[in-house]
Amino acid sequence: MSEQALAAHVVAPFASLSDLRAEHAKLMRAARKKDAEGDIVARVRGFVDRAQATGCVLDAQNDRDSAQGVLDYWTAWLFSSPDAAALSATPAILAAFDPTNSRQLAPADDPYLGLRAFAESDAGKFLGREDAIATMLEKLRQHSVVFVVGPLGCGKTSLVLAGVVPRLKSRLLIETEKEPICAGVIPGTDPIGALVKAIQQIATVSLPGNWVEENRKRLERSPASLAQMVRSAAPGSSVIVVVDQFEELFTLCADATIREKFTEAIVSLVPDLESSNRAILIIRDDYAAAAQHLDALKSFATESACFSPPAPTGAELVRIIKSAADNVGLKFDEGIVEDLANEVSGDVASLPTLQFTLSKLWDRRRGNRITSEAYAEVGRPREALRRAAEEVYGALDGEEQSLVESVFLELIQPGLGEEVQRRRLRRDSLRQLNPDNPEQAIRIVDRFVDAGLIRKTPGIDPDDDRFEVAHEALVHDWPRLNAWLRAKRQDSEKKLQLITTAKLWQKSGNPGYLLQGDAIKEAAAFRDAAPQLRDLIAASERAAQQRWRWNTYGGLALTFIFGVLAAYAVMLYFTKTQVTRDLTNVSKNFDSSDVSIQKLSVDLEKANETIARQQQQIMDLQKRLQPRTNVSPPPTEPPPTNDGQTGYVWIGPEAQSNLAEPVSGAPVPPSSVKANERYKIIKTVVLRKEKPDENTYQQGPSLGVVPEGTALTATGPAIPFIRPSGTTQYWLPVKVGLSDKPNVYVQFSGISEEKAHQIGEDLQKRGYQILRVQASPDAKGMNEVEYYYSQDKAAAEKVASDVTQLLHQRGYKLSPTRIVDSTGKPGHPGALELWLDLPTSR
Repeated sequence: MSEQALAAHVVAPFASLSDLRAEHAKLMRAARKKDAEGDIVARVRGFVDRAQATGCVLDAQNDRDSAQGVLDYWTAWLFSSPDAAALSATPAILAAFDPTNSRQLAPADDPYLGLRAFAESDAGKFLGREDAIATMLEKLRQHSVVFVVGPLGCGKTSLVLAGVVPRLKSRLLIETEKEPICAGVIPGTDPIGALVKAIQQIATVSLPGNWVEENRKRLERSPASLAQMVRSAAPGSSVIVVVDQFEELFTLCADATIREKFTEAIVSLVPDLESSNRAILIIRDDYAAAAQHLDALKSFATESACFSPPAPTGAELVRIIKSAADNVGLKFDEGIVEDLANEVSGDVASLPTLQFTLSKLWDRRRGNRITSEAYAEVGRPREALRRAAEEVYGALDGEEQSLVESVFLELIQPGLGEEVQRRRLRRDSLRQLNPDNPEQAIRIVDRFVDAGLIRKTPGIDPDDDRFEVAHEALVHDWPRLNAWLRAKRQDSEKKLQLITTAKLWQKSGNPGYLLQGDAIKEAAAFRDAAPQLRDLIAASERAAQQRWRWNTYGGLALTFIFGVLAAYAVMLYFTKTQVTRDLTNVSKNFDSSDVSIQKLSVDLEKANETIARQQQQIMDLQKRLQPRTNVSPPPTEPPPTNDGQTGYVWIGPEAQSNLAEPVSGAPVPPSSVKANERYKIIKTVVLRKEKPDENTYQQGPSLGVVPEGTALTATGPAIPFIRPSGTTQYWLPVKVGLSDKPNVYVQFSGISEEKAHQIGEDLQKRGYQILRVQASPDAKGMNEVEYYYSQDKAAAEKVASDVTQLLHQRGYKLSPTRIVDSTGKPGHPGALELWLDLPTSR
């Protein structure tokens, strides 16, 4: 073994290049002191020996070059020092890398957190976001309440808990006698209760057993009592209140009064900058406007009090990955760190998937190194979640796989649009998914827990353990789960629509609500969802059987009638021919009197009239036996406008209001609506006679459509309802302003669908609501507008006039569009049907 190699093994190396650099910096400062010359030479010699030996643990060429540069510096320093022995010394060369000396990392050394957010205890691992932390601290210096706003996965919670809170506790920002205490609150379904429990958990004195319940009641009565409550639980302490997932005040709490009381309590604790307390509200960006409209927060919700964590740059991402790795001595093969950073750079919601990918790479490390082979197995951040989930799913047997969907659809519920709601479930709830084998669901969940995809929160005993999906990112990155949620959302909406139809059918007795064709088969899957639906399906099936019998036997009867009429027509034809022949013969062979000729002529005229009359009877019979289908849909679809009425309209969730200021057009959150104020509808909605059922969210009978842009007056406050999916939707009692926009269903034949839609668009521009444009064989030979209620006659005449004008403008040379009075037939008030058969060439 060479002298250099021997020295490398005898002298203890530095653990990492970072440690070597830190000692190098200390030596630099010491060498600048003139009175330390004698002692410094010995320290430099010792440093050079250790630095040289450190080569055995450095394998990356960049690291080795850096270390060798430090060695060269101190070797040159020794040559220039008064130490004569240095002149005969050989240059210090970094020892060769020895894989057996690589640091062995324990599982507990994992510097990456997977899908969970950084907690305050993870502050030492939270690296690379120094600029964002500094900005937050400056805002907290200027404001007593700060809003941290951003989409899911942008690192809001981690930034606050692991970055900002530890620095606030250091008392560098606010001078306090004691270290500030952090009270973390997640509102959930009981925001007031959650807030009181959070104060109980930071108490520095002993509290009585009934403290939570007593103070919960007290806080509901007087929200401003929170400040006194904190002083009694933690005397002399400053408090940092962190409300995480603030949007749950809207998604899980339907009571607007509770929302206001919760926020009143928070601001009572941080009334102004004179207070040493601070409040940090972490909220999803799509609920930020609703939060800032709460009365208690309006004065605090200035632009400068809001902060949205920016997407980390590529350089920041490299620093985040490498700093955490250096802390434990973890190494990456060349190019992996840069590729990871490039994959997620600029994506503000990428941090959870990046941390998950890094955690999976850690699991596949070799010694203290993450290899290119491991990276290829795990996949890039946008693939790692999917691969991990599919790996667990694929390892299950067929029976277990069939239960995975039920497990995840219990843990996560589809909400409005693409929104989802995570749920925490106890073991007992999961066991009920398969009563015949209760532990099967638990075994499945444990597999996903081991993979980091489901989070387990331990309870006092195993039965109290709670399980939840680790992060919503799994929904977006695992196509299988996304498909399950999409199917459940569609089924929930379909079931809700069917139950609503069933209730309206029972209430009205109108056969127009009965289902037909494939709709009956689709509804059968929901037969047991409600008694009314079961009755509707049964009645629809009976009606379908009756139609089948009518079509079968009626068709035979029709064939027979047509045969009789045809025979009769043939007989008339021969009668006419005989009369004509007789008349001719009489004219030729007889010198008849004028009276005889006149009689024969009358007989011929009567025969012609009889033939024409019978032909018309055949045509009328065909029309009666083959009536066209009424196309205006049952009230499960948007019915026609019924203006000037009072009723209820859906105005959406708090964060996506369907209501706007009438002048500025700015959205108005439901919680900010005031009675007797005028507003404007953003998107077309249905005016309902009654508000939805409180238990099932079944909607009331429709009164008509309220078109986009319609002005209306609120006759009371917005009413919250929790849908079966778990989302909170608002309905508003209103009086709708007048509108002159009739609703038209267009049925066409002859022309292409594109041209038919163009005609529909032309009518839309003239102020009509075109609710459907579809091809129909029943439109053959027609150019007419049909109405079903006498009050709609004037609207039908207007539509007919405008259609005639439009068709002429488009080059169709047709007779004026006719008006058909179908009063007395099934139909909707305000619904007009336009039947058009247009030639392909004009």
